Amino acid sequence: MNYKKPLLTILFTFVFIGTSYLMDQPYQTAAGLRFPWGIGINGKHFLKENTAIEANFQMRFLGEAGFDFNQFKLTGLYEIEKPLPEVTEGLYWFFGGGATLGFWTGDFDFPGSDFDSFIFGINGIIGLEYVFADFPVNVQLDWIPGIYFIGESGFDAEYGLFVVRYIIHE
Repeated sequence: MNYKKPLLTILFTFVFIGTSYLMDQPYQTAAGLRFPWGIGINGKHFLKENTAIEANFQMRFLGEAGFDFNQFKLTGLYEIEKPLPEVTEGLYWFFGGGATLGFWTGDFDFPGSDFDSFIFGINGIIGLEYVFADFPVNVQLDWIPGIYFIGESGFDAEYGLFVVRYIIHE
């Protein structure tokens, strides 16, 4: 029995359905920079029409007022994104959650204040994203609060702010 025709039909059907399903999202994959709390590399990839994963690698260096502080964080987030066409076309709001792991060091100018620490915690995210219609760039304004269990334990509300990404794949 010849299985080529049924297999090609099934393959074509999945490709067609998958492609038409992805056309409702603003883009598929984008990468760029996150700032100003240090500098970060950011990537976002849509899994489905309104769900995406986002990854941030953030580096923060501070050497002022008698202390030296270095931090490296990797944050992975799962997000649900909703359009806001009643405000303007291309504007979306999103929310989600994920986890952060990283490392930080400090050298403060008082006895017993030097430290190195591994950090781990969970995060939430909420924000706005704007996708330009005729330009392969999007911008994002967000807030990523976290609760850290290892290292800098407690609540952290200062992570987030601004992302500029280039759309790699529409």
